[in-house]
Amino acid sequence: MSRYNLFFHTLLAVCVSYTSFGQEHHQNEPLILDFPMTSTTETASENPFTDYRLHVDFKLGDHQFSVPGYYASDGNAAETSASSGGIWRVKFTPDQAGDWHYRVSFMKGPNIAVSQDMYSGTAVPPHDGKEGTLQVMPVKDAGGFFVKRGRLQHHSSGYFHTEDGQPLLKIGTNSPENFLAYADIDSTYSYDPEKNYLKTWQPHVKDWNEGDPTWQNGKGKGAIGALNYLASQGMNAMYALTLNIEGDARDVWPFLSHKKGDFLRYDVSKLAQWDIIFSHAERLGIIIQLVTQEKENELILDDGNTGFERKLYYRIDRKVCAPQKYSLEYG
Repeated sequence: MSRYNLFFHTLLAVCVSYTSFGQEHHQNEPLILDFPMTSTTETASENPFTDYRLHVDFKLGDHQFSVPGYYASDGNAAETSASSGGIWRVKFTPDQAGDWHYRVSFMKGPNIAVSQDMYSGTAVPPHDGKEGTLQVMPVKDAGGFFVKRGRLQHHSSGYFHTEDGQPLLKIGTNSPENFLAYADIDSTYSYDPEKNYLKTWQPHVKDWNEGDPTWQNGKGKGAIGALNYLASQGMNAMYALTLNIEGDARDVWPFLSHKKGDFLRYDVSKLAQWDIIFSHAERLGIIIQLVTQEKENELILDDGNTGFERKLYYRIDRKVCAPQKYSLEYG
């Protein structure tokens, strides 16, 4: 598998209601803005993944982020496995304290999700054009590793640094690449019976600690415990494929299924459960090294070109399951 690295700084979040802007928010801690709409489904003829485009611009002085949103079904899909609902969601992690101004752009139209024309489409009421302010407090002392040190940053030395100026040497595992082929994650299976490498992470259930996240009445303890074990051994990096259709193990993808006809439809509950795993890794100070394809499957999206399927794939990966501390690779 040949690869080269691209490093991104993106945004991750925990839930607050769209209408609860009065809650206290802190620097380097994620928040969620939810936008309720008429209920739809992952398989609706008006595709919620392709035919809607949600962005929220956040600005503090000359500091600005434009954060894309996504369809989140019922807003609690990790627990409910819901494939329908009316929640669109934006995740944002403010990197400075202060009064952040926000402005919402919410448009719909055929295949608008990856359009670069910000004037295309029809405005979605009542959300499009909404503006307001979010007050963000300074960093809390009790925060996790990256809450205290801030985002990963490029540095002229060639080593990662965090926003507080300290270097960070990445040390971790490059195996297994199908970490996300985990039996407790919704709709996760191997479609090739000769390559059944599905994980239970059972030996690491004992490494799960009280207060750690789970979903659906205790699922997830094995994967969460595996991350705890890595952290306890001084590791600060993990490695995972997000797409291995036609690859080595053939058991990881974000789509509704491994079939070509589903490549423009995404499994919201699966991605929400990935997000729980990535969020816990971040709290532990573990960098997520996401490998978004293999050499073996480089042609399955748009026949290898950067067309609609591939643009949507990277947009969804970035919005839904990408922590703010990770390295992204593709074959």
